[in-house]
Amino acid sequence: TFSCALRVQGELPAGLTERWNLSRRFGRLSQQGEFLVMEMDVIVAGGVSPANLRSHIELWDRLLQEFIAYLRDYSRLAAEQQGMAQDAGQPVDGEA
Repeated sequence: TFSCALRVQGELPAGLTERWNLSRRFGRLSQQGEFLVMEMDVIVAGGVSPANLRSHIELWDRLLQEFIAYLRDYSRLAAEQQGMAQDAGQPVDGEA
């Protein structure tokens, strides 16, 4: 299993991990304590060719790049939605 853990500062926007997992096939995202963890299973039991292993590594690299872009976009959208809710005078999550 390839794995990448990122430490989270502050709270994560609601639905972040679920949305990723619904829209991606090969990598799964979970929150484990204060970490966001991206994982991708790779099976090499019985041996694989160098080209096969390289293709898994390239896929993993692409997933990580998509993951970083996804986090930036998701955070930006969450901030915009919060700003629009405040502008409209609606309570924001955590406000009553």
